[in-house]
Amino acid sequence: MSESKCHVCGFAKPFIVHSKLHGMVTSDCQCYFPVHPEFKGCPACGYICVERDSPLETQELFRERYQFIQGEDDLEYMRFDSEIPTGVAGYLADLALEFIRPDPDFHYLDIGAGKGTLVQAVHSRQPEIGISAIEPSPAYETLSRRKCLQNHYHGFFRAEQFAEQTFDLITLIDVLEHVPDPLAFLQEIGQVMHENSYLLIEVPNFANNAFDVVTYDHLSKFVPDSLENLLTLAGFSVVKRWLPETVAMQMAVRKRSKDEPEVKLLPVDAGLILETAIGQFDFLLSKVHELLLKPVAFYGQSIVAPYLVGSGLISVERVKAMIDDNLMYQGQKWLQKVPIVALERFKNDCKAESQPPAILLTMNRCYHPRVAPKVSDMEVHGLCL
Repeated sequence: MSESKCHVCGFAKPFIVHSKLHGMVTSDCQCYFPVHPEFKGCPACGYICVERDSPLETQELFRERYQFIQGEDDLEYMRFDSEIPTGVAGYLADLALEFIRPDPDFHYLDIGAGKGTLVQAVHSRQPEIGISAIEPSPAYETLSRRKCLQNHYHGFFRAEQFAEQTFDLITLIDVLEHVPDPLAFLQEIGQVMHENSYLLIEVPNFANNAFDVVTYDHLSKFVPDSLENLLTLAGFSVVKRWLPETVAMQMAVRKRSKDEPEVKLLPVDAGLILETAIGQFDFLLSKVHELLLKPVAFYGQSIVAPYLVGSGLISVERVKAMIDDNLMYQGQKWLQKVPIVALERFKNDCKAESQPPAILLTMNRCYHPRVAPKVSDMEVHGLCL
């Protein structure tokens, strides 16, 4: 276990919440059982982190084995919080445009760039600017083929590798939650920013992402105000917040000048946040027990689906389909065994069955209002509106 004080704000008496979890799953669906995590919350700044009895070497995971969203170069997640589904990379690129100056001397760095869908989307909107990217995982092989990049780096971000260079815009998308010391990491990023630079961050919003309690490599759990507190303590000022009703949230920040007044930390009830998240996870487990030995179809590829199979609560043989609205997955096999299908395809297949599988909602609750009308004619478990 780590030292008792909060390693974001230094508060001497964070509290520990003991969970009943027996395992965890990495964000690319590698299962680790048995693991018995505990959660540490800070009453002062609201920071929440996970502590484990057998910690995984995070850098080794990302350097050697991490396989999140691999496949075709431009295959990506879709967003469904608008009438017309849009790609995540395009959405983020549009947010970044507010902070980009169309100039060859404008320098943009994407930290944790994955296979490069975001940098490609930014380039398609602003082809004049100089773009660099860094990625530690095997996705670098795809990233390195992007012709839009002036520079690409294989490894973890270190300010020293950029010497005296600074960037006008930096993006940090789905990275901060993986970092063991997010305060020090942000402060290091600040070393390659000048007074007019912007940093665009995306992390999971724990308030909309309760199932993140079982994510092994998400070491930090952020809600909007606790993230803003961390950014404040790291020396940044928040310029803009985007808080959609989805798992992800975004913030744009700049370095705080020495002349700006000291900013007070926002109040965050970390205990209530953890209690709510664990309660939502326990609610889903109660619905799993109601299913007994029925065949099921999972709806939504959240982290909880591999947890249910990896823990033995539901055997993979009982899972007849994985329903997913993301086109990037349809036609593939979940866990190399279960067909991934669109909801309409699943409904059509059920017409020929005398006892069709029950649907278990393995997506986070923020998506339930959108999904509920579409499954009103089916046997559904886990719905919560």
